[in-house]
Amino acid sequence: MVPLRRSDPARPVAALAALLVPLLAAAARAQPPLQVEVTNFPDPQKIEGQVRVPDPVPHGRLLRTAEVLVPPGLPRDGGQLMAAGTLDTSGFTRAVLSLAVELRGAGPREGDVGVVLLPDETPLLEAYEEEERLPFSLETHVAIVPGPSYRYYSGQLEVRLGFPRYRLLFYNTTDRSVTARLYTYLVH
Repeated sequence: MVPLRRSDPARPVAALAALLVPLLAAAARAQPPLQVEVTNFPDPQKIEGQVRVPDPVPHGRLLRTAEVLVPPGLPRDGGQLMAAGTLDTSGFTRAVLSLAVELRGAGPREGDVGVVLLPDETPLLEAYEEEERLPFSLETHVAIVPGPSYRYYSGQLEVRLGFPRYRLLFYNTTDRSVTARLYTYLVH
């Protein structure tokens, strides 16, 4: 053994390194090399090339219908519902339906103003047109009650979506015309 002198500070480090280097080399040889396995998705979901998401992916989307004039006396069921376009819900699983109603004229009788979302699928549209049935439909409505001279009413409902497109059908069972607007907040 070589005695260490206090005047040579590099000597203890060199001695320690001489002992550790062979031990570390032996430990590295004993470790198996790191193996990486890459599993790709099946062909319909295969991802190739660079994948980049520049902005956060939005969680939801708000859609607004144009204001719809809904005349009085249309029944809730039946073929006399007022068609007001379609609503594209593809890619979303839930929605919050918010119906805003404005009365035209004073003193309406009690009734409901609502909107029915009928899936835009041929057999279901035929059931509506031929038999006045509304299969798999979603609906929200606002109860209009006599009393104070309110002009604005609103109602809201959260629903699960089962189809990528819906037809919008409005109804009004009061004795006054109303304007209605549907706000739909779609969520993944």
